Amino acid sequence: METSLFLAKFFGLYLTIIGLVIVVRRDFVQKAISSFLENTAIIFWAGIMALVFGLLVLIAHPVFTFGWKGLITLFGLLAVLKGILRLFMTDKEKIWLGNWWKGNKISYAGYILILCGLYLAYHGFIAMA
Repeated sequence: METSLFLAKFFGLYLTIIGLVIVVRRDFVQKAISSFLENTAIIFWAGIMALVFGLLVLIAHPVFTFGWKGLITLFGLLAVLKGILRLFMTDKEKIWLGNWWKGNKISYAGYILILCGLYLAYHGFIAMA
């Protein structure tokens, strides 16, 4: 239970902050993503870090249920997948990913992150159960 509460607090704050940055500074984030996709070394290291982070979450929190605890595990699983995809990313996928983040899609992603972050923060800080 302590692990779940800790991770709910962490993910709650992290996702809310990142979501707000994406929504409020959309142009900046789009430029950062474009720059990120041009640097193979950064993609490689970001893939390794996402893989390590995701595996740590999955090992520490293997709770496969519906609800806020399952959402924590889902974010760990998504981090593992993101890490693997970055490590195997080709130039074709870089172009597709760069085009996908253009326009309003990035704002939708930001709003989803904010909602998930607030949901987890509520359970980590307020509900605490």
